[in-house]
Amino acid sequence: MERQLGQIRERGWAEDDGEHEDYLNGVALPVFDARGRVTHGISVTALRAVVPRAELREHIDRCRAAAHT
Repeated sequence: MERQLGQIRERGWAEDDGEHEDYLNGVALPVFDARGRVTHGISVTALRAVVPRAELREHIDRCRAAAHT
């Protein structure tokens, strides 16, 4: 788990590979306030059968842009 948390911090986003519900995938990013503190999060979740994890990763830049507006 510590290794995974380090990877998440390094890349700046996390993903759910069906750990809680095996039919769901998701990606999530932190939302920072003006002082640089994490105050919220933004995520995209989809049914694994409809949207594979690789496709969800394609939305990370859009989520990051939305988090900074």
